[in-house]
Amino acid sequence: MDSYQWYKNNTLMEGQTNSSLTIASAAISDVSYYSAAVIKGNDAVPTRMANLNVYTTSSSLNLTTTLTTKSRLGLSLSLSGTLSAMDLGGGGTITMYGTPITGNGGNSNNCPGKYSGYVNFTKTMSQGWGWAPTAGASSHTATDYNRSDTKVTFLGYYADPGCGTNSVSVTNPPSPVYRFSIYFPVGTQVPTNTYAITLDGFDP
Repeated sequence: MDSYQWYKNNTLMEGQTNSSLTIASAAISDVSYYSAAVIKGNDAVPTRMANLNVYTTSSSLNLTTTLTTKSRLGLSLSLSGTLSAMDLGGGGTITMYGTPITGNGGNSNNCPGKYSGYVNFTKTMSQGWGWAPTAGASSHTATDYNRSDTKVTFLGYYADPGCGTNSVSVTNPPSPVYRFSIYFPVGTQVPTNTYAITLDGFDP
């Protein structure tokens, strides 16, 4: 018989040994990378990592994703959460939380330049790939209100890019949806907790 072990940011989750992991009431503290080891006999096969992100609108909390990850053994493992009742209309302020990743990279250009880490805010293809600009919104912006030294970038579905210090605007959006990233400057400490970006003029 197969057995399982779930991990949160590569740390073993005590007691989580079922074929599926369910988060019944998601919180910002649940934003992480999740994976599982599928144990078959003497072999343990790891699954791919799945990133769980959440966003808030007003005082409500909602999962942006239900995640499924498959092992090479062909077994399907799912991670899901309970959606709270909320207004899913567009054009308001959305605050999303992601997991920072430590990693040197970048280029000599000013934006994003060299960096010591980053956090990505994305959706899967089945969820729409990214966030859609709200029709009729006066502006479409992504802002980091946490620090004054980060670079915020966007990438449209049609590969139109943008970058700015702490905030970036999408002017006359040519793409139907957008993804976002925040880069932490080289030589600075990458946050170890969940990190927020605020969108204005995009649909949840």
